[in-house]
Amino acid sequence: MRTDNNIPIDSFYEQLFENSNDIQVIVDGENGQIVNANKRACEFYGYPKEKIKKFKIHDISKAKNLEEIGHVFKQPLNCKSNEIYLTHKLENGSKEEAKVTFSKMCINEKIYFNMIILDIVEDNNIKGKENNTEIELDDYEEKLKKVEVDYRKMLEHLPVAVIVSLGIEQNMLYQNPLFIEFFGHAFQESSDITEWWRMAYPDTEYRELVLGEWNARLSEAIKNQSKIEPMEVNLTIKDGSIKQVCVHATVVDDMNFITFIDMTERKKAEDAIRLINSYNRSLIETSLDVLMTIDSQGSIRDVNSTTEKATGYSREELIGTYIFNYFTNLEKSKDAHKQVFKNGIIQECELELKHKDGHVTTVICNGAVYKDECGQVEGAFVSARDINERKMRESELERQKSAAEEANVLKSEFLANMSHELRTPVNVIFSAIQLFELYFKKSSDTNSLNCDKHLKAMKQNCHRLLRLINNLIDITKIGAGFMELQLKNVNVVSIVEEITLSVGEYANVKDIYVQFDTEVEEKIMALDPDKLERIFLNLLSNAIKFTSKNGKIFVNIYDRGTSVVISVKDTGIGIPQDKINEIFERFIQVENTMVRTNEGSGIGLSIVKSFVEIQGGTINVLSEVGLGSEFIIEFPVNVLSEEYHEDYNIIDNKQNYAEVLNIEFSDIYK
Repeated sequence: MRTDNNIPIDSFYEQLFENSNDIQVIVDGENGQIVNANKRACEFYGYPKEKIKKFKIHDISKAKNLEEIGHVFKQPLNCKSNEIYLTHKLENGSKEEAKVTFSKMCINEKIYFNMIILDIVEDNNIKGKENNTEIELDDYEEKLKKVEVDYRKMLEHLPVAVIVSLGIEQNMLYQNPLFIEFFGHAFQESSDITEWWRMAYPDTEYRELVLGEWNARLSEAIKNQSKIEPMEVNLTIKDGSIKQVCVHATVVDDMNFITFIDMTERKKAEDAIRLINSYNRSLIETSLDVLMTIDSQGSIRDVNSTTEKATGYSREELIGTYIFNYFTNLEKSKDAHKQVFKNGIIQECELELKHKDGHVTTVICNGAVYKDECGQVEGAFVSARDINERKMRESELERQKSAAEEANVLKSEFLANMSHELRTPVNVIFSAIQLFELYFKKSSDTNSLNCDKHLKAMKQNCHRLLRLINNLIDITKIGAGFMELQLKNVNVVSIVEEITLSVGEYANVKDIYVQFDTEVEEKIMALDPDKLERIFLNLLSNAIKFTSKNGKIFVNIYDRGTSVVISVKDTGIGIPQDKINEIFERFIQVENTMVRTNEGSGIGLSIVKSFVEIQGGTINVLSEVGLGSEFIIEFPVNVLSEEYHEDYNIIDNKQNYAEVLNIEFSDIYK
């Protein structure tokens, strides 16, 4: 800070001190160390300034009564100047007794004494020099006035709002132009500051709160001659708007130098930054990915809540630890860290993240460095996305792909089978027709043409075609979800018995013994009779087809109270264990397509399983190669509200039942 003459204020006061006609010495109030001496003091003691500053006050001046000088040092800060006589030790060895005035002062919160030494000779000649003294005083006053003017100019040019008040009463002495401009009001000097408080803080409750805190701080500062700790307050200006200001103050003697720094825009900026940070933090916290910031050494600086869940550690536990500790592959994670700080970014790095409880999560890591305002790398932002589910989906897709490919193979095999199944009966029928044509051309005796035999073959193969078409229609309806269920209250025991006994003719062809047995003579329950018929005709057809001559088939019914179990067991060729889980799948045949010993499309058991399940039942199979197979069906016992008709009988209620049997058993040649 400078005066209008471009002389620094500190330099100006130093010159006043240095060129004063008084012998002046500045003494540290704590230890008596001389910290400065003016030109007159150096001439008086005979020492250069630097040497005097090495002495303490008692080294060069001594009081007659030692307690007297100690009393001076203990005086309160606002006490009047003290005068005592001291004996001064001069450089030439002589001693000079002179009166000394001690003035106590506080500079930068430290206590000093201004010691003014009155020369005895000058003291004796004071009266003779009164006129000169008055002239000097006038000059001094002029200088002080100039200092005051310069001081005011300095305050007026300060870039902050300033007021100067007096004492604890805070009578206002001065306001600089920036304060008037800022607040919007000017006050007469020496006016009571109460009016300002009322205008600056119109809300009574808030004013009392601020005033109480301010007065407490001001009292402490006046007592210690120190600065007042800054206060942030909301101040109302003339136009009624509110400014957020930071108030600073310093107490010097009785004067309070108070500055006001407008913090409104800064607070708005801070609030905006805080809002942005809060928004960004919310985005980070709501992310389902693991998010971390790390430094160049790999130490974790911050994490989101997902990281806490993924690792099992709290934010406090994670911060300050090394990121490498939380991955299974230490070297790979360190290499990834090195790459992100070397290249500024890393993408799609697959690692395994360890949880506190030991389980591992496969994650894809991405990272990028972030920089400060000067462009220096501060750290790196790392994200890790859980791809366990993705891996499972990929595995499932791979499984589905394999299943689809397998299904394509099965469909290809099925089409090959269908070609065979369709071609065989067609060839038989076509051959029979060709024979008829040949016979008719060569012979007029129709009795010798074996017509019955050829017609029977043609009819059986037509049945096979009908059976195949029926199965294809059923499997298509089941796949499309169009298969309808027609439930009736029927006696399941009598229906299964009738179906079993009706296949005797086909079993007798291979000398197969068929036995039916039941634990209960009657069991009324809601079932679809047509589908029940299709189920057991298919199972019995398979049993006869795959059971050798002189074999046996057993059909048993067991009552379990809430369910009924029906077993179809044979002594046939059996099913390999690795094929048992596949026989109910569409288009699956246990025998190799090219070396089959029995006819069939491979969709019959799939239809059986579907017909059982849509009626709420289950079907299982037990089998051993060479010993036979057992199909076990279990239906829950449910009864409809409609009445049961005792005279209901499949054979009696089915027109051309023999034709149905011929179709279902068309694969078995009599």
